[in-house]
Amino acid sequence: MTVAVRKSRMKETLPMRVGVLDRTGVLLPADGFCQKRLREKGLKVGDMVTVQVRRMREYWYHKMVHLFGELVAQNIDDFRGMTAHDVLKRLQAEAQIGCEAVSIRVMSTGDMAVMYYPRSLAYDEMDQDEFENVFTGFCQHVVEHYWPTLDLENIQALVEIMGEQVS
Repeated sequence: MTVAVRKSRMKETLPMRVGVLDRTGVLLPADGFCQKRLREKGLKVGDMVTVQVRRMREYWYHKMVHLFGELVAQNIDDFRGMTAHDVLKRLQAEAQIGCEAVSIRVMSTGDMAVMYYPRSLAYDEMDQDEFENVFTGFCQHVVEHYWPTLDLENIQALVEIMGEQVS
């Protein structure tokens, strides 16, 4: 499947706000842009739609995880020169965190093997709880395999300090 085909099949995610109408909970478009997109799709009041409900992630946490990727790239030789994004994807696959496991048969031997494909860390692909678990797993993996002089709390403190310098 080509990238163009994959992109055309991607689902658009629009933020919605939980509101109340006549003492009943309702989902409302989060802003004018979302209202416009719903109108462009031809949706009208009373239309039935499907939704996948997820609590939106906190932006600062998303930023913190990418700062962690920068911290790793700057301080661990095995990751030097990599972007924060590439660091996170490599750690995902290495630690098998937030990955999809796919069994494949090795043609030359007939043995079965498992490949781990990192899932997207994007806002609309992973909820806050899972994202926090993935970040904790990243930190633990780095401590266990690359930076044993630190512990989980040290790494998280370093990332917070980096965030304060960037803000």
